Amino acid sequence: MIRIIITTCICLVLLSTTAMAQELGIGLSGGMQGLQYKFNQQNSQLKAGTILDIGYTFPLGKNLGIISGITCGTYTSEIVLNGQHAFNSYEVDESGSAFIYNVTINGYKEQQRFIAAGIPVMLQYHTSGKTQWYINGGAKLLFPFSGKYTSSATQVITTGFYPDYNILLKDLPHLGFGTVNNWRSDKGALSLKATATISAATGISFEWNDFRLYTGIYMDYGLNNLADKPSDGTLVTYSSSGINNMHANSILKRNGMESAKLLGYGIQVRLGIPTRK
Repeated sequence: MIRIIITTCICLVLLSTTAMAQELGIGLSGGMQGLQYKFNQQNSQLKAGTILDIGYTFPLGKNLGIISGITCGTYTSEIVLNGQHAFNSYEVDESGSAFIYNVTINGYKEQQRFIAAGIPVMLQYHTSGKTQWYINGGAKLLFPFSGKYTSSATQVITTGFYPDYNILLKDLPHLGFGTVNNWRSDKGALSLKATATISAATGISFEWNDFRLYTGIYMDYGLNNLADKPSDGTLVTYSSSGINNMHANSILKRNGMESAKLLGYGIQVRLGIPTRK
């Protein structure tokens, strides 16, 4: 599906270059946009974000045109795991002994933020007159970068079980086992895949001096999973140098997470600057 959309976008751009550019557009959009996914039956929540776009409208007829250019937007999502959640993994301590690392987390919260630059190709239909109704439909190819995540929890409890000795270690914070209240992790890097979206917008445009002002609403829906292949492990890493040095693994990297797709919707304004009449 993504290959088909990319091929279609390229063909439309090549087609549009045969016509003289009619209008330069500078747009600003704002709304709720981020990653939509589910982990352990909990749903992520979209947060506020913005998109800046610059491009041209290429006429295909009296009431049709193609919009293409570049976009850059900020995307934020958050998930809260209500109640208590337990994880475990196999680890090796500094002495080389293997053990089972158990983590129990209460009130876990994680927020993911990233920037995405992209290329939109939108087909526009608009009515005639000084005041026009318009509808745009098409696709965007987005490339995420500068991905970060932050994590916190009301309580984290860690223990280590050594099966060779049948010993359970706890309340040894200098060895990485114990309880931490109001825990927070440093920011972690987040690697995300490129995505193609189905995109649409609609609204009304007005003549404003020598310009045209567009106001309306938009929606972007991603077609593929942006997260890397998940792996086994805990949400909080083992630290042999002490319990205060624990770090978080993103939920997007853990097994049990369903597909993370981009979703955005909100309002937009766009200033059209005629370049050729």
